[in-house]
Amino acid sequence: MRPRNDFERELQRYIDNGSITYVTHKQMEQAMKIMDEDKKCRMWAFNTEQTINGMKLTKCYKVHRIGRDALFTSFNLCLIYAERDGQTAWAGRGTGMGCFDSFSHHGKVSIKSMADWYKYYIDNPVLRSTGKTDPYSVVRFYNFNSYLFNDSRMETLAKSGDAHDNELLMQAIEWGKPISKHVWAAYKVAKRHGYSFQGEMWKWIALIGMLRTIKKDYHNPVNVCPASLEDAWNNAIHARDKQIERERNRRWEEARRQQLERDEKEKENFIKNKSRYFGICFGNKNINISVLDSVEAYKDEGDAMHHCVFSCAYYTHNDSIILSAKDRDGKRLATIELSLTNWKILQCRGVCNEVPKDYNAICGLVRKNVGLFKRAKLSLAS
Repeated sequence: MRPRNDFERELQRYIDNGSITYVTHKQMEQAMKIMDEDKKCRMWAFNTEQTINGMKLTKCYKVHRIGRDALFTSFNLCLIYAERDGQTAWAGRGTGMGCFDSFSHHGKVSIKSMADWYKYYIDNPVLRSTGKTDPYSVVRFYNFNSYLFNDSRMETLAKSGDAHDNELLMQAIEWGKPISKHVWAAYKVAKRHGYSFQGEMWKWIALIGMLRTIKKDYHNPVNVCPASLEDAWNNAIHARDKQIERERNRRWEEARRQQLERDEKEKENFIKNKSRYFGICFGNKNINISVLDSVEAYKDEGDAMHHCVFSCAYYTHNDSIILSAKDRDGKRLATIELSLTNWKILQCRGVCNEVPKDYNAICGLVRKNVGLFKRAKLSLAS
């Protein structure tokens, strides 16, 4: 691709005019020595550093053994990462249609989009400011270089040579995110107390995150340097589970409190809007119909008749009133919804919303006594 800004154009100019130096004989010998330690290793990668006019260049070389007996070794410059004052750019050779690292070694080195390279894995891309290269297992090339040049903590870990520092560095690169402030603070405490991390850096990092979540002091060596990392991890998980349970109970109690407040307000509104109709009762020798005069009465009606008069909160409907029809023995026959605007029967339901056996008689009684509701409504208006 063509350079998009002055920084990329400057990098391309250094590539074209030969300012970027090639791998030295000493670096070749070091790479071959490392590969000789493993005869089965036929490909390796390492980085070198160069600075041109303040532009810091990381050059990634791939080393190939060619031939059955590895009589010839080739060194190819594949990637260049440039950084200066927060500006970054990538350059590299083109790749084939196969694997991501099948570089066209005879192609021209040119500017590449960062999006094309960030996901690539390259073996051993660790660069020391001293110029020394160390063999690391598979890491993210883009992640490492981005962290190294922009995070002083990562650079400190890369330069130290300490095994625990290297382990923390590799864990951060593997997870694809920089070291957080709380992990770094806890790590410095653990290092001061000579903690071994018990060979499980990833679990120790997760433990520090858990300590922060459960609000325990991650600056305290008692917490960050446990004698048994496994026991400390299990205790933290248990504490987190209890914290989650407490939070769940708190939310449940809050939701219950809010529901009780809503219920109380709905009861007040129900009494305010429907109290004028309370006590209205009419019927004949076989059927008695009365107004449901409380929210509890709505619940009893819904439970007995197995319908939704309570669960759907019909007591909140301001434009209708609910009546209950019973026989002379007190057995529920039907639930009736009467409109308070056009005085029509909106519903008349029996058990499980079935049509009641005395449907016509019940509806006839309601229509005959609609005047009671009209007078109750007018009496309040007057």
